[in-house]
Amino acid sequence: MRSLLVALVLCSSLAFAERLTVQRGATGGTTRDCYVWEEAPAYNGNSDTLYTGLVGSTDKVSFLFFDVSALPPDARVSEARLILETYATSGVEIELHPVTADWAETFPTWTNFIGNVSPNIKVRFTPVAGRNVIDVTFLVQTWIAPRQNFGVALRQAPLTSSTTFRSSDSMPDSLRPALEVIYEPIAPLVETSVPALSASCSVPFRYPLRAHAPNATRFTTTSTDVALDEVTGELTWTPTRGDRGSHAFTVEVSDGSRSEPIAVELDVQCSGPLTVGCSASGFGPGLLVLGLLLVRRRPS
Repeated sequence: MRSLLVALVLCSSLAFAERLTVQRGATGGTTRDCYVWEEAPAYNGNSDTLYTGLVGSTDKVSFLFFDVSALPPDARVSEARLILETYATSGVEIELHPVTADWAETFPTWTNFIGNVSPNIKVRFTPVAGRNVIDVTFLVQTWIAPRQNFGVALRQAPLTSSTTFRSSDSMPDSLRPALEVIYEPIAPLVETSVPALSASCSVPFRYPLRAHAPNATRFTTTSTDVALDEVTGELTWTPTRGDRGSHAFTVEVSDGSRSEPIAVELDVQCSGPLTVGCSASGFGPGLLVLGLLLVRRRPS
């Protein structure tokens, strides 16, 4: 029974997941790749192959970039896979280092760009012949806006035998480097704005703010007139004649990690004529003054 429940939870979560694939040509998306060579420090390697490790008497380093700007800025990346095809490999471990500056595909050389490879190692993998699928989930999570994504550099330990990969210029398209990202888009905290509200004097007023922020778990306000349930988001108030007019205030909604304000405008209206200058019994000071005026105007 427990295994069935786990399976149902997994299926439910996958039902809301979406996939982004970035690969030149086959599925679309912006990619860049090239390699640099210590032995030819002014050379930019831009062909159908990429290299890491020892070639000739010095090392080569490859650069890869995948544009993930199509991901929503608040997406939750559950899995990301880098897919690389090799021509040949020595099986020496390869390190993925973040690149710290932007670059065009034909620009990097050993001289002008090798200094933009971060010493931090984000991913390690041991290449195999053919298809390599590398878990880069943590790395892609750091690329979500507003963080910067300048791609990665592939390096091997200095002066170790090389690995040759297919580049984004290889044929057919399906063998080109690809990035596959599984993610869950997060619904906005406030989905709709609150319309202009109205209330009547001496009549209980209720309004459910959760209808506009269904994912919120807490509602707060600094307004001292209207009562607000912090859990359900329900506004309640029984205004009096002294409350007639427009009342504008803000409600802060939160889901524990995000918060956002909701603007509320509430107009209080009262029906029935106004009583000016008279008491409730009808014999107030106003009538007394009127009577004196009539007496003074009576002809003698």
